[in-house]
Amino acid sequence: LKSQFMTRRATALAKLVAEEAGNNQQIQIEVAFGRTLSRQPDARERELAEKILQGDDGTTNLMQFCHALLNLNEFVYIP
Repeated sequence: LKSQFMTRRATALAKLVAEEAGNNQQIQIEVAFGRTLSRQPDARERELAEKILQGDDGTTNLMQFCHALLNLNEFVYIP
């Protein structure tokens, strides 16, 4: 979950999200959820995502947010 491989994947996802959504955090959240979970976030998920992205310097918090999404059970395990 915290391997170098996952860090590289989260960084790559953050780059794709930033390219598609720019600096708009609301769109970043929607794009990241769409790419990882194929759905939009609910109200609570959006609120938590906004806290993670708050004060983002451009990529660090976005990468951490993407890393969190890639480690969700919903992404990792297929029911």
